Amino acid sequence: MGSGPIALDQVGVIEQLRLVLARIGYTGESIRGALGEDAYQTRTWDVPVHVRRLRTGTPLETAIKLFFLGLPVHSVEVDREFAPITVEDLQRLGLVDPGKKPVVASVRLVPHAELLLAGNRYPDEGPGGTPADYVATVTAPSAILATLTAREPVRSALDVGTGSGVQALWAARHCDRVVAIDVSPRALNLAEFNARLNGIENVDFRQGSLFEPVAGECFDLIVSNAPYVVSPDTRYAYRDGGLASDAFCERLMRDSSAHLEEGWVRASLDQLGPRR
Repeated sequence: MGSGPIALDQVGVIEQLRLVLARIGYTGESIRGALGEDAYQTRTWDVPVHVRRLRTGTPLETAIKLFFLGLPVHSVEVDREFAPITVEDLQRLGLVDPGKKPVVASVRLVPHAELLLAGNRYPDEGPGGTPADYVATVTAPSAILATLTAREPVRSALDVGTGSGVQALWAARHCDRVVAIDVSPRALNLAEFNARLNGIENVDFRQGSLFEPVAGECFDLIVSNAPYVVSPDTRYAYRDGGLASDAFCERLMRDSSAHLEEGWVRASLDQLGPRR
């Protein structure tokens, strides 16, 4: 299941899409209201159940069908409910597959708290199964990491292995500047699109492994939702570290000290109280 990159030069369409989705109330709360509290646990085999819950034909339901459930939607319906955005606009942007009738989204667009996040469609769709460069919108581990991250206002932050960009976008709210790194061009394209869709401008996206793209640079905060499978496998960039045992996380922790601003680390330790 391959998809082309999002056309990041379509600035006007991205901004208009943000306004349209806000106008029709495309939020996590409204999706749960339409599909049920288990909406975010949906897999492909749950979609027929959810379809039966969508009966009112509102603009919100059109957006849910197209972007959340990945269902085909008639172009007339998309043009009507997303006006002034047209199917042609979405095709030019790269959010729907070109030439397909009815219209089929090329990404999954998921509201998460106050963010809108684009990622791959359901991982088990399509004849090829899950692609090696699969990019999730938001997962339970990434949501937990976001709640555990220190949110003190600081000058700079680094997100290693940004994926859809969720950690970088949260950090951008309390940091003057953020650098987001990933080895995957697909992930970086989607992450930059997500930044633009959410009106966030202070994130710099760079391609590379671990700390290679920020050699010689230091940051006040470093976050990473690292590949979490302890395995030498390299099938999926988001999941597999590709090194023996937990060597990837070991390198991440060991090398991060060279990229942390010492003054900020000292101040953070002082806030913990006197050493025992």
